[in-house]
Amino acid sequence: MGTVIFVILVLYMAFSVILAVFNLYYLRQMERQSRRQMDTDKFRQRLLDALEPAGEKAERRRIRWYVRAGSLGRFKEEMRSFRKENPALADAYFKKYAVDYMRLLPAIREAELTERTIYARFVAENGINRAYKSEAFARGMIDLMDRSSMFLIQGVLCALASMGMPDAVDETFKVITERGYYCYSKNIAAALMKFSGSFEELLAVLIRYRHTYSVEIQCAILQVLRRQGSVYADEMLALLKDESEDTEVRIEALRYLLRYPIRPAADYIASMISGRKETNWVIVALGLRLLADFPDPENRALLEGLADDPIWYVRQNAAASLEKMKKGARK
Repeated sequence: MGTVIFVILVLYMAFSVILAVFNLYYLRQMERQSRRQMDTDKFRQRLLDALEPAGEKAERRRIRWYVRAGSLGRFKEEMRSFRKENPALADAYFKKYAVDYMRLLPAIREAELTERTIYARFVAENGINRAYKSEAFARGMIDLMDRSSMFLIQGVLCALASMGMPDAVDETFKVITERGYYCYSKNIAAALMKFSGSFEELLAVLIRYRHTYSVEIQCAILQVLRRQGSVYADEMLALLKDESEDTEVRIEALRYLLRYPIRPAADYIASMISGRKETNWVIVALGLRLLADFPDPENRALLEGLADDPIWYVRQNAAASLEKMKKGARK
């Protein structure tokens, strides 16, 4: 009997501890949610006050203070969270105060890299200068870039893309190329996808001046074209065939053709590999994947011949393409 009572007491104590921990966690979650809601309400009221004539002077003073106090980053994060809940109020706020934030640029130029990066991302996230299309402000944003910070370069690219100005993007790419700045092609492509203006006009400008840009920028442009559909397949095949182009550019053209395969591209790949005309093993390996979409006896024989290639990547892609051909035949 005593053992039973002891077990019951232990279970009761364990249950009480679990219940206490759960209540503590629940209360803390409720407290955090309540605090977050209070902060949101306070932020909303601040924006509403700023939109009133009586609150303009105080708001402009606060905006100027951001640079001196280095607190623009906190406001940026608060605005990002608030914009998800009330984008209309956020847009109304920046419609009224965009020029005031643009006037911070001269002071931002003298700030540290971190502050410049925060400002660039702030401009991008809130579409500052989208309505005004100020070329002077765009040039000032370009001057914010620094060789030592890829994050700053990407932030400036996102900011200029958000303005919807094709010529400003073109000028930025030329500055990056001339000064030897480096940024990953995928980051450049991600920035281009944030362009707020006519995407057709942007692509027309970038395609026209492609050869004046660095290899990374050219690859980024081809990555963007890959998301636009199959309309550029013939141009990509011409790039792939042009051995005077940089190898990375030719590889990006081939990746485009892998997504949108065409018969002339497969024929070129087959003749290139069978004739040993291509020495770059990456192009050879990727080209094998293209042949899988055209299961001719000649292509099958070519893949079977490369199944024992000494380069693992070539061997692996040949085997994968053969397997894809077999699955297609079974269907």
